[in-house]
Amino acid sequence: MPKSIVAVVLCSLFGATASAQYVQVSVEQDGSGQFTTITAALQATGSNPVEVHVGPGVYMEYGPAGVAVELNRSGIHLLSTDGPQTTIIDGAFQRCCVQSNPSSVLNDLELNGFTIRNGSSILGGGLKTSYDTIAVTNCVFDGNHAAQAGGGVFLASGSATFVDCTLINNTAGNGYGGAMYVAGTSVQLEDCHACDNGPSALNSNVTWNSNSSIWELCNDCNDNGVDDDVDAAAGTLTDLDGNGLWDSCEPDCNGNGIADALECAVGYADDFNNNWVPDECDPDCDGDGLPDDYELEVGLDQDCNSNGIGDACDIIDGLFEDCDSDGVPDECQGEQEDCDGNGIPDGCDIQEGGDCNENEILDACELEDGSGDDLDGNDVLDSCECLADIDGNGNVYLDEIVVWMYMVGQTDSPADVDHSGLVDIRDLIYILKNWGECPDN
Repeated sequence: MPKSIVAVVLCSLFGATASAQYVQVSVEQDGSGQFTTITAALQATGSNPVEVHVGPGVYMEYGPAGVAVELNRSGIHLLSTDGPQTTIIDGAFQRCCVQSNPSSVLNDLELNGFTIRNGSSILGGGLKTSYDTIAVTNCVFDGNHAAQAGGGVFLASGSATFVDCTLINNTAGNGYGGAMYVAGTSVQLEDCHACDNGPSALNSNVTWNSNSSIWELCNDCNDNGVDDDVDAAAGTLTDLDGNGLWDSCEPDCNGNGIADALECAVGYADDFNNNWVPDECDPDCDGDGLPDDYELEVGLDQDCNSNGIGDACDIIDGLFEDCDSDGVPDECQGEQEDCDGNGIPDGCDIQEGGDCNENEILDACELEDGSGDDLDGNDVLDSCECLADIDGNGNVYLDEIVVWMYMVGQTDSPADVDHSGLVDIRDLIYILKNWGECPDN
């Protein structure tokens, strides 16, 4: 098949290229990419230069050369999409993580944005190259081991650059370059850091720029690229509250530039519950400026249901009802009166307008036990209506007596205010009993 046709086929399979010479493919462990493993992507692209965009995941692979990932030709760029925190090549303590083909001279190799960890090999537990040109950027080599040399990285020959990389906790059995061993190659390290590697972190063939550093331990809590002990000796780090933690590296919940514990220690912030966190950062459901746990401790709030949350918070957060608004969850008030049997305490019904005559007795209960009249049978207490107001003008005066006089003896009449079925003297008595302005209900 002509090369031009091969190129067209590759483009159709793997999408547009970054330049005319590179095939672009994607690797996603969840199946949303073109491949689920790095090895499968490299094998499928044959001998073509390729950019492999690798999504987040822990890639514990077994490549064709008995390593996790083999760089088997020139022009391989392995690029993570999310960076070293979430994109990991893991040797499972059984094999080298990334190795180039030792029988070829490979050019234009790239690793960008990976954590390379738990590799194990005779030479180069994390990364091993032979005669190659490789660029390594934003990578972390962590916990790799070599039986002889180059626990993190072994470079035999060729040319390599490392930019913004960290080598941590790597070891070599024979004591040659726990972090990196360089045999006959030219290596430049820019903005890189090596710490807690051993023995003998690097050999003499490694060239560092001024922003790179080697520390005995991996302590850089303020992330300024300088070991904490060096910062402390220079006065950059302090421990004014004496709690064994550098002040500028402790939490600062309110973002004011002062460590929380220091604010509390010197009295810049209230800390009523003595947890070394300013009270303004503690949970405060009722917004009164006092931490919820402190209010429980000193009895300013109660926990009637023993759920570890103050009653006020239970109610404010809607976890429990307080229908009568007395500050106590309903479930903590035991058996409450429910005379109408609707499942709602009478006090809550009253709060919702169930006491039209405002006598602190639920209307439904008065109707049920007969202590309140409902002559017209409309389930509303007569005391909350104005049955004697025959003309509906809001009061009971002479107009009602005049109407009554004209309708005495009639049935089905508005003057039958007591709803007895007949307008008679009892209606007059009812009118006189309710004389005056109608109640405002």
